[in-house]
Amino acid sequence: MASPQKQPGSPPMASGVQPSPADEAGLLATITFSYGLPLMRVGAQRPLQLRDVPTICVSDSAEVVVQRVQDAWDAELLRRPKRPSLLWALFRASKAKIIMSGVYAFLESAVRIAQPVLLQGFLRALTADKERDMYLFASGLVLVSLAQAVIHHQFFYVTMTTGWNLRTAVTGMLHWKLLKLRSNDVGSASSVDCYNLVSNDCQRFDLALPFLHMGWSAIMDVVVVGALVVLEVGWAAMLGSFAVIVVFVMVMSSFGSLLLKQRRITAALTDERLKLTSETIGAVMSVKTYCWEGAFVDRLSAIRSREHGSIFRTQVMTAATGTMYFTLAPISSFVLFMTFVGRGERLSLPIVYTVLSLLLTLRISVGKGFAQFVRTGPECLAAIGRMQTFLTMPEVQHEATHTASHPVLEVTKASFAWPGGSSRALADVSFKVSQGELLVVSGPVGCGKSALLQALLGELDLQAGRVDIGGLRGARSSAALAYAPQTPWICAGTLRANVLLGSLYDEVWYDKVMSACCLKEDLQQLGALGDLTEIGERGVNLSGGQRARVGLARAVYAKPEILLLDDPLAAVDPAVATRLIQGCIRGPVLSSTAVVLCTHQESVFPLADTLLLLGEGGVVRSCGLPKEVAAACGLNLAASNLDAAPVAAETGPVVDPTNAREDPVSGLVRAEDRKQGSVGLKTYVHFAKLAGYGIVGVTFMAFLFSQVTLLLASYWLGVWAEAEDQSDSTYIVVFSAFTGACVLCACVRSILFYSATLRASSSMHTRALQGLLRTHLGFFTANPQGRIMNRFSGDLGNVDELLSGAMHEVADLGSIIVGSLILVSIAVPPIIPVFCAMIYYMIRLRRFVVSSMTELKRLDSITRSPVFDCFADSMRGLSCIRAFSRQEASQQRMIALLQTNAEAWYWWLITNRFIGFRLDVLCVVIMAFAAIGGAALRDTVSPQLVGLAVVEVINMSGLFQFMVRQSALVESFMTSFERLKSYSHLPPEEDAGSWDPSPDFPSKAELQVTNLSMRYRSDLPVVLKDVNFSCSGGVKIGICGRTGSGKSSFFMALSRLADITGGSIAIDGVDIASMPLKALRRCIAWVPQEPSFFSGTLRMNLDPCGLYEDKYLLAALLSVQMVDAVGPQGLNLQIENQGSNFSVGERQLLSLARALLQQRRLLCMDEAFANVDFVTDSKVQAAIRTMTQDLRATVLVIAHRMQTLADSDHIVVMDAGRVVEHGSPKELLAVGGFYANMVGHTPATEAATVTGHTPALEVSDLTLSV
Repeated sequence: MASPQKQPGSPPMASGVQPSPADEAGLLATITFSYGLPLMRVGAQRPLQLRDVPTICVSDSAEVVVQRVQDAWDAELLRRPKRPSLLWALFRASKAKIIMSGVYAFLESAVRIAQPVLLQGFLRALTADKERDMYLFASGLVLVSLAQAVIHHQFFYVTMTTGWNLRTAVTGMLHWKLLKLRSNDVGSASSVDCYNLVSNDCQRFDLALPFLHMGWSAIMDVVVVGALVVLEVGWAAMLGSFAVIVVFVMVMSSFGSLLLKQRRITAALTDERLKLTSETIGAVMSVKTYCWEGAFVDRLSAIRSREHGSIFRTQVMTAATGTMYFTLAPISSFVLFMTFVGRGERLSLPIVYTVLSLLLTLRISVGKGFAQFVRTGPECLAAIGRMQTFLTMPEVQHEATHTASHPVLEVTKASFAWPGGSSRALADVSFKVSQGELLVVSGPVGCGKSALLQALLGELDLQAGRVDIGGLRGARSSAALAYAPQTPWICAGTLRANVLLGSLYDEVWYDKVMSACCLKEDLQQLGALGDLTEIGERGVNLSGGQRARVGLARAVYAKPEILLLDDPLAAVDPAVATRLIQGCIRGPVLSSTAVVLCTHQESVFPLADTLLLLGEGGVVRSCGLPKEVAAACGLNLAASNLDAAPVAAETGPVVDPTNAREDPVSGLVRAEDRKQGSVGLKTYVHFAKLAGYGIVGVTFMAFLFSQVTLLLASYWLGVWAEAEDQSDSTYIVVFSAFTGACVLCACVRSILFYSATLRASSSMHTRALQGLLRTHLGFFTANPQGRIMNRFSGDLGNVDELLSGAMHEVADLGSIIVGSLILVSIAVPPIIPVFCAMIYYMIRLRRFVVSSMTELKRLDSITRSPVFDCFADSMRGLSCIRAFSRQEASQQRMIALLQTNAEAWYWWLITNRFIGFRLDVLCVVIMAFAAIGGAALRDTVSPQLVGLAVVEVINMSGLFQFMVRQSALVESFMTSFERLKSYSHLPPEEDAGSWDPSPDFPSKAELQVTNLSMRYRSDLPVVLKDVNFSCSGGVKIGICGRTGSGKSSFFMALSRLADITGGSIAIDGVDIASMPLKALRRCIAWVPQEPSFFSGTLRMNLDPCGLYEDKYLLAALLSVQMVDAVGPQGLNLQIENQGSNFSVGERQLLSLARALLQQRRLLCMDEAFANVDFVTDSKVQAAIRTMTQDLRATVLVIAHRMQTLADSDHIVVMDAGRVVEHGSPKELLAVGGFYANMVGHTPATEAATVTGHTPALEVSDLTLSV
């Protein structure tokens, strides 16, 4: 099948797919699924690897199915633009397969019902001793059973591949839609959680499609079977029995709407849990530093408890349907035969076992198929509704118009609002930027600088005015626009790949860009691999300044027509900032680019062609030439010291090759752990332990007794039918007792089973979460967030629903089949040796296939993690992906990942069908021995035993292979439990400290650092080397140095978030290695470089543990000048995704308020004021100074602004992981070394404050008194 032609605006398609063994298989191989044999032979010899997995059918390839469903959805949008139906679009895209599977469903019902009809003829011939007819009907039973085996597996192959196709296609569609949405819409609390759509809702296609036709086919079976029963026992008995069946069907149908409602509730709770889990993992450094692990485990466990309750209500209905499945035949047969006998009719073996066989047929179609239809169908419809809501969300609409003439960028009286028009972001903005010009945008924190760039990217609504952006309309080149956000978007991969972002590698231009962005020196520090070194997700092994410069290099490398820069200078030291301005922003690499730079650096103002000053509320204070703006706003625009000749390099330390990383860092992100071979017995025992051994034992006995009493009831019917005096009440009492006991045991076992499995699932969730949060921080650098989230979304979902369902099926069907085999052995003793041979073959077959099946299921789980990683990357970098026009490249990456996952899943399905078909053929053999053997031994075997044995074999047909496949499926899904279990056993952080500090420790907060060396993980190189300095308590220590010099690493060593490999840090003379981790971290308040926020109120974000009264929280906000910014809602203000309703500078201030609230004697601030204007910086520092003086706290400040460090008592200068000088500011300025050199690169007005040691603004009334 050829790939469909790509339509305009459709998602991009990847390269062609090689022919698959499935494409080249003949008719017999297709029926028997033997084209999977070569793969299974490999799997039987060794664990399968991804390279072993063949390709899939061309028509099933990810690119084809995504395009097919996307085309159907696009057509639906054109047909019904106001009320499109995703359900109808999915049907149209899969119409051929759905119709084909419908034909198979009809044929399977026909051959299933034909078996009881043939059984009737066989039993009549048996009782009448008509030898020819006996063998004729026995042969018919065998042939019909063989036909059912063929049809059954083709039916499920088609329906399961249809569900798989839809899952793959919709996942690709959702990603393509994601790339068209605005960042604020994706992150808003009111929008559908697209991560949960992919991780959970898309799985509903796999669950629902196999039972798509079970609704109408079950009703058809009821009608046909009803007619056949009337022919046997008359209308009265049939109506009584079928009244029970109708009641069961009505109850099951009513579950449909209830399940739909409950699924929506569960999905909302799952969304809430996954969102907080993702936020917790993303903010794990803050969580560990503040010792919030317990608080977040409690919050997530509380959400999980509510989710558990919702799932349990769903599983109560599932248990009820399971009970009705098992009891449908005994209850309906009880009513039928009691009515039949009560009317004075006489039972006979043909009547008893024909009717019983017909009712057992309904047990499969109604009790199993219809029950699954009403359970999975509503859940799938709910998921489709959520997907449709997401797919119909408004997309980015560039309001800008294209103009071929200069200026390249022109904004005229434009006013912008946040999406939905809820609040105004900017008002009456006008400016022009031409080729080669620089527009500098500045203003106080929260004034709308970043919002302006977002508006130019189309992320905000244009309410009035006009925006003309060259290249956004018409034939736009791929390099028309580039964007470097304030929080750099870094993907897991090499540094070079992050800079290129899919562009072709131009070595000459690349070298120029790397030099202009001051990254050459950093490459030397990375070791032998240089720019091919792998940098982790979000750039975890880079400093903040290095991440900012990687983002800048990416934007410059794109050779854009327009470049939007959101304060890249904030994260770098003055010397590097000088070089960036001279060599990059105003350098030759951007000489023909229109640059918009948002910054607080006033030293850049004189270099701007246009200066735009914003005020509070997004109001323009002034715009024009820098001198005109300075005069209008009363600025002291001193001559810049940046327009001198470009500086080739800092006169600070040059990286010594001996100090570079000795070990190449090529494997920062590790391959996902993967167990091999069968799931061990210990895993099952652990599951039983979490479920409760007592409940497991009682449930097992209930399964056993329910099957025993069912067989005894059926056997007693045969005895009753052979009795001379059928009116004897003994028969009625015994039959009633067996039936009642069967129903009671079935009810008990189902409710206990689902209760126990869900209990095990929730217990494992809590343990896995606890294990994750207590493990070493290095685990999070080695494992991308999407991979970790897969454990708590896909794997937990498997354990919650799929594993429990599969285990229930195995227990239920296993008891049925064991009982049937025992009964057949009693009825036809010569079949016992055959059974032994068949059991041996079954064990060998299962061992041969299951090894491949389990490994393929593991590969399926492992290959889903990158799909989630891709979604997470796209969500984080949405603005960047669009700005660089990388939507198609991102979608091609997603399709390639979906293709890899599709191959693992498809061949897992083939192994399932392979073993299933062969086991059904075994059932055909058993049918032949039971029917033909029973006929041959008719003189020595009781007719009722032969009749019951054939009934049970008919009942076993399909169930035998299903049970064995489900047992393999249990092992496959148990790998999800195994993966969660591995998180519960993650090695915890090393915490050998036994020293018990007093409540007032540290009393002085003195620091002594001696020969300190540190690395982030045991397999990574040392980043701090022989660091030495000391300071008395209650002082302010300024830590400065070039970006990437190890400043933030020292804070991590101080909190023992990384491995100290040598030397020591002592607080008040106590080595921190001897202190318990929690005791150590409770001495420290840390303001990280990138603030972290969580969904919830501002109160919860400031105080997740709920330890402080509101007055203290408000005092903390007052100290950081944020009382007015939070507005009238105050502490009840809802924080949106990652604090997106605040600017980056405001987020830093809120993070500082959180730290000040802790009232700790050691306060570590890592670039806490980098994105804050100088006035706010001075005011907040004054408040901090007053507060810390009251506490006699030691304050450690990392900053690139020399003014921020001006009032420090002690300065520590770092480079390449070493302390190169330290002392008081005055001493270091007098020496004229590294610190003096950094001050020399500081703007003149700021340098005057530093050299004169002019105290910053005192604000005595902004104190935090607790």
